Amino acid sequence: MRNGFHGLLTGHYTAVVECSDNLFTQRNGAISSPDFPNPYPKSSDCLYRIELEEGFFITLQFEDSFDVEDHPEVSCPYDYVKITAGLKEFGPFCGEKSPGRIETRSNSVQILFHSDNSGENGGWRLSYTAIGDPCPLVEPPLNGKIEPSQATYTFKDQVVISCHTGYNVLKDDVESETFQIECMKDGTWSSQIPVCKIAATEATIEATDVRTEINVDMDQVAE
Repeated sequence: MRNGFHGLLTGHYTAVVECSDNLFTQRNGAISSPDFPNPYPKSSDCLYRIELEEGFFITLQFEDSFDVEDHPEVSCPYDYVKITAGLKEFGPFCGEKSPGRIETRSNSVQILFHSDNSGENGGWRLSYTAIGDPCPLVEPPLNGKIEPSQATYTFKDQVVISCHTGYNVLKDDVESETFQIECMKDGTWSSQIPVCKIAATEATIEATDVRTEINVDMDQVAE
């Protein structure tokens, strides 16, 4: 029979396992209870933090293998996993039923895992991913192309616009070979798609100069 005062009655002292210095800043990763897939240590207080740039939304996916000590009548009084995401809380979770998929809609998540001084359970493992809100689909300009071509674009995705041979990218009266735009955190693109303009060749430049000279001469004659 489980005794909540086991350590006190026997005179044994169980050291608290500290595991709270866990900061994750990558857009995807994996987190698990200490020693997983082996049973987690007793008297654990673990805090895992995922901190990403504002604009990303973190999704957690717990594996089916989930084993955290529970109680048949009281909700998670001994060991538990509790999740805080912004102003939202999920859990506490315990028992053998995996929490499954949790979409936090937050760029900052804290996962608290607590275990008391008794029990023998296998623990848990999760993977996390982060994406941002999608931006509208972009169409290449006439006589141009965009790279990479994707079905969807989300926060931080970048697109490079270039033109077919004989054309240059024209944006704000400036010609260039390529132009890059980025999907912003509010779901809009950093700039509008530029146009492709016929590139000026030496022949066209000379023809333009000749026309300019003729116009100047005619103006002088008219005077």
